[in-house]
Amino acid sequence: MEPVRVRYVTGSRLLADALGRRLVAEPDLVPVGGAEADVVLVEVVDGAGTVPDPDRTRAGRLVVLAVDDAPSGAVEAARAGAAAWVDHRCGAEDLLRVVRGVARGGAFFPRDVQAEVLRSLRADAATGTPSGPLATLTGRERDVLDTLADGLGNREVGERLGMSYNTVRTHINEIFRKLGVHTRVDAVRMLRSAR
Repeated sequence: MEPVRVRYVTGSRLLADALGRRLVAEPDLVPVGGAEADVVLVEVVDGAGTVPDPDRTRAGRLVVLAVDDAPSGAVEAARAGAAAWVDHRCGAEDLLRVVRGVARGGAFFPRDVQAEVLRSLRADAATGTPSGPLATLTGRERDVLDTLADGLGNREVGERLGMSYNTVRTHINEIFRKLGVHTRVDAVRMLRSAR
């Protein structure tokens, strides 16, 4: 089995060094820098659980290491598409267990925040509020994506939405980047699966 490629995004040099040393010591985990990763570990320190722009995480399933243990942070992480939300006070073995589980397709939210996460995501679904990567799109990007779902080309999108051809292209590139896709078909598929 191929080793799991792990990328970590943190503002703490101390944490980065510690994670790097620990990952190197694990035979089934490989730290990667700017390269594409299977799992991306992101430290969130701004209190509300706001997950960084998806471009900073490149690719891979997202594990949020939260400094603030408020349930609202876990909810925001789940809305942004995180597969796991881990309190920063966890031990290294627990964190590595979560990383391995996420790499296998699992998810992890601590028991004390699971009810709040599920309740919030159900409420979002009932009201039609976008979640996951779609929640990162601006209103205008969502308008462009909706027109792509109608099968329109760039010029037709521009005519319908009153934008220049170049503005449409810029929005489409941002949509692809935020959703982590490379084609219109993939972007539209993601939109339709969220409906």
